[in-house]
Amino acid sequence: MGSKYLTLKLTVLYSEEEVKKIISGKLKIKDFTYFYDLKSLDARQASNIHWQVRILVKSDELKEEEVEPIHPLSIPAIGKKIRVAVVGSGPAGFFAAEVLQKAGCQVTIFERGATVEERAVSIRSFEKENLFSEYGNYVFGEGGAGTFSDGKLTSRTKGISDMKQYILQRYVDAGAPDEIRYLSKPHIGSNNLRNVVMNLRNNFTESGGELFFKTQVKDIKSNGKQWKLTTSGGEVDADVLIFATGHSAYDSFRLLISKGVQFIAKPFALGVRVEHDQKLINMAMWKKPVVQGLKSAEYALRWQGEEQQSVYSFCMCPGGKVVQASPGAGLSIVNGMSNYLRNSPYANAGVVVPVTPADFKKGEMSAAQMIDTLEQIEQFVWNLSSSFAIPANRISSFLAGKVATTLPESSYSHGMFPYHFKELFSKNVILNLQQGMQHFSQKIKGFEDGLMMGLESKTSCAVQVVREEQNGPCAGFENLFVTGEGSGMSGGIVSSAVDGIRTAFAVIRKYS
Repeated sequence: MGSKYLTLKLTVLYSEEEVKKIISGKLKIKDFTYFYDLKSLDARQASNIHWQVRILVKSDELKEEEVEPIHPLSIPAIGKKIRVAVVGSGPAGFFAAEVLQKAGCQVTIFERGATVEERAVSIRSFEKENLFSEYGNYVFGEGGAGTFSDGKLTSRTKGISDMKQYILQRYVDAGAPDEIRYLSKPHIGSNNLRNVVMNLRNNFTESGGELFFKTQVKDIKSNGKQWKLTTSGGEVDADVLIFATGHSAYDSFRLLISKGVQFIAKPFALGVRVEHDQKLINMAMWKKPVVQGLKSAEYALRWQGEEQQSVYSFCMCPGGKVVQASPGAGLSIVNGMSNYLRNSPYANAGVVVPVTPADFKKGEMSAAQMIDTLEQIEQFVWNLSSSFAIPANRISSFLAGKVATTLPESSYSHGMFPYHFKELFSKNVILNLQQGMQHFSQKIKGFEDGLMMGLESKTSCAVQVVREEQNGPCAGFENLFVTGEGSGMSGGIVSSAVDGIRTAFAVIRKYS
């Protein structure tokens, strides 16, 4: 059987019958099978929006062979029972645990939050009745922050084809749409992710893994060879300890630092969420309020000024919602989410300014100081209202140096109040936000009609762990690892999952 790749230009309303007819006509064959290899939307010209599709065709009528080799992820067996404790069940923690389990380790995951089912109930109560749960919120709980944010699977990390293929296939096996394997901008959607995460967990436990929920690691001690974990559920021994707690577990950072784990303060970004009517974004990008066959238009914006000034959009959620992503009482942070259909009437995105430790303190700044500073900023936002109501302003008013007297309707559930943001951000951040959003208003007609909301402080971790080697143990330790977004080495679902897999392979190499 031969094979051949075809690149096709398809309308947004194409059917599979049309695809088959095009393939048959181009290759002059009748009997064949085909598979989508890559699919991306080309919306550069509003009058000619279409799909660019790369398809692999297989048929006995084809002589040539064009199949690119696919190298599946190979997981070697360790050959001895190594007890591994993983702290955190987000993408990094879960995939590190799953790979180590397949390698023959005895793996236990400790998750401070609740199961995804209980988490969903708690979040509904939070949205409707403002009842915050430390166990089931948008940050902590089964699957990590990504489960109830958006489910975007884009990644710019290089050299990860086998690991990325493994991750996407595992998600598909667990119930994610098959299209995530070939879409250029794959997106599961928060509603789908809940079932996917639950199915992955069931597979993990049915294969012998252990997973404890509402179990927080309070202390860790090492005798040089093994670890003893003191958890809210009792004490546990482990040969290897992996922390994958995400970027918001400040208590975990402080615990690790107190035990001699080295972190450094690193650049990150601060800003706000902006929200618009989704039809406004559709009109700006597509010249139509709706395009049949497509969900919602999205954008990616960046402005680079003089003297290294910069502003960019982050985590754009078309047809989505702005949510409160506080990791605990007394803190206020916003994030965006969207379901698979992306059919909310609102569009939102982070608009952020890069900052460095030097923007907060002259001279050297320790990781502990950076964590304290970031937490204080998030506390400041909470203290503005002593509630989860967030500061907001019309973008047009912000650009004019004013505070809006009234605010429009929003997707945010916990209330807003007019605010100028000058007390929250430094003069440099304010100036960059103003100049950047002025530029964005020239790029997207009506951008200035939107709303700027709350504090966006979690584009990436503000600290970074020091490792012995890439994905190796923490510097000065043999069997303690920090992985995922909390390591400062990754961001997003796929790159965090990859970091977790790489950490697992570092453990396998050590004990093989």
